[in-house]
Amino acid sequence: METEDEYIKYVIDTINNYKKYSDKLTRDEHEVFPEDVQNALANYQSVKFGILLELNRRMRVLRTCKRNYNNWWNDKVSKARSELLSTMPAGKFPALKEYSIKAQEDNSVEYNKWQEDLQEAEDKYDFIKMLKSDWDSFQFVLQILNSNMVSELKSLCVDRDYSIKPKTRTRREE
Repeated sequence: METEDEYIKYVIDTINNYKKYSDKLTRDEHEVFPEDVQNALANYQSVKFGILLELNRRMRVLRTCKRNYNNWWNDKVSKARSELLSTMPAGKFPALKEYSIKAQEDNSVEYNKWQEDLQEAEDKYDFIKMLKSDWDSFQFVLQILNSNMVSELKSLCVDRDYSIKPKTRTRREE
């Protein structure tokens, strides 16, 4: 349960870290200003680089964990094989499945710990991979918003009655 809680905390922290960029577009309930869209577009690539860096780091952690597990597991299966061979009559050989079962039974606590560690590393990698995919989709949302803003601002010049001069807000008033 503790590992699951740590993973949930990791997910929440990661979301909060990247959410601040998309929140710049939604911090006001009714309006999105061109300045907000431009800011999000300007920061898009640096955020993507951060996500790619974390994705690569998580992939490395996962691969290292798998490699260490495989080394540990191969050693345990080899020891189990030796023990089984020493108890078998001459000319008889146990099946690979028997080695694996014996190795898992003899090392059940460590085996379960390794499985949890591998699952956590895989979950974190998969989460960042999904976050990257979602961030890639966000780029299209930004482009559409930007395109809509440009069209709306251009239409103001055509529709505007220059004798009245309505106030057009293009940025937030702080």
